[in-house]
Amino acid sequence: MPENPLESELRQALAAQDFERAGRLLAEFRARFDVLWASGENRAELLQGAGELLSWGRRVTLAARAAAADRRANLSTAVPSAYVRGSVFA
Repeated sequence: MPENPLESELRQALAAQDFERAGRLLAEFRARFDVLWASGENRAELLQGAGELLSWGRRVTLAARAAAADRRANLSTAVPSAYVRGSVFA
């Protein structure tokens, strides 16, 4: 199934790490999925497309979380070192 505008928007939100927007779009995607599933047509294609989108989204989200954890770890090691050197009070 070709990607529709909603799926493109969801990918853009995830890539931009706009997780609040992505959550709203995911709810819309789920509602659309449910309607299409109930129609009974192209279920294999529907499952494949949704699976690919969710798998991609999971990888993007995990990468964003790992990057945030790295930034946090770097920040927590940088801040105390300034106090040790005395530069904060100089």
